[in-house]
Amino acid sequence: NYKPAKVNFTLGEIAYTQKAYSGAIEYYKASIALHDKAAYIPTLLYHTGSSFDKLGKGKEAQSFYKALKENYPTSPEAKSVK
Repeated sequence: NYKPAKVNFTLGEIAYTQKAYSGAIEYYKASIALHDKAAYIPTLLYHTGSSFDKLGKGKEAQSFYKALKENYPTSPEAKSVK
């Protein structure tokens, strides 16, 4: 049981820190498809939105920020979104 959702999230975080935003988005999508109630979902949503922003895709980014604010309004990530 190597927890594929967490592994994909971690790979996404690695790609994100290396500024490989397209790769990060793919890992985040795989992670949330496997487990959408994990504790790290606010971070995943924030970093997915941020990745889209950095790729110049503001419209896609806003949908992730909106989901973050609607589903996790008290999270630190939601509070950092404008």
